[in-house]
Amino acid sequence: MVGNVLARLRVWLGLSPLPTDRRSLGRRGEDVAARFLEQQGFRILDRNLRTRQGEADLVCLDGETLVIVEVKSGQDDPDHPPQVHVGREKQRTLLALAEAEQKRRGMLGRSVRVDVVEIVWRQDGRSHALRHYPGAVSNVH
Repeated sequence: MVGNVLARLRVWLGLSPLPTDRRSLGRRGEDVAARFLEQQGFRILDRNLRTRQGEADLVCLDGETLVIVEVKSGQDDPDHPPQVHVGREKQRTLLALAEAEQKRRGMLGRSVRVDVVEIVWRQDGRSHALRHYPGAVSNVH
């Protein structure tokens, strides 16, 4: 029990090697992104939200603005940084989800945006870089 708690604490603090499976890597990236956004004054409303419109990694408030956040994690690869994996279809999904969440939460008339947070990991498992792209997704045709 204690060993399991210590292992989770090491992962949460970014002190353990990178997970080898995508789901664990994604979850770890979402944890890092959530902590970063909270430090920036965001309030986390939901994590891993799944609706008919799609899935959002994080749903936050930035002041009075509802923010849907897509978190992309990956290893350092200059030719394919994590944020390039937010394709047109995913952008459409995020925009539809943002609109639905705005309605569901009774926030019509308030600002809403879709951000992307990119986490690039070094091989030793520590966060190499975190980049926040506010309003990264807008109308997609």
